[in-house]
Amino acid sequence: MVRESRTGAIVGCIRLNSISRQASFAVVGYEYDKRYWGKGYATEALIAVTNHCHKNMLLYRLEAWTLAGNEASDRILQKAGFRLEGTQRQKMILRGQHFDQRLFGRLADDHFA
Repeated sequence: MVRESRTGAIVGCIRLNSISRQASFAVVGYEYDKRYWGKGYATEALIAVTNHCHKNMLLYRLEAWTLAGNEASDRILQKAGFRLEGTQRQKMILRGQHFDQRLFGRLADDHFA
């Protein structure tokens, strides 16, 4: 869970949806309450979790995906050092409709400031 430091309010969550120790890989996902969008919470938490995964869990590769058109989530991933690797056409189904999925990846040895 991600909490606002001043009030302790839960603003969202970030998680590892799957981990493969053998492949040294995990999929990262996150969700935030709309009231806290655009305030930097997701970026700050993703950077912290990414660093923990690479340095403490010794995971080499992290992946995350967004629905095509979710530019805000794309920016969060890019700010945390993830790179767009491609678009998977019509991979997601929500409410009976197909959507493209954008795949982002980050390697432990990627340069990140």
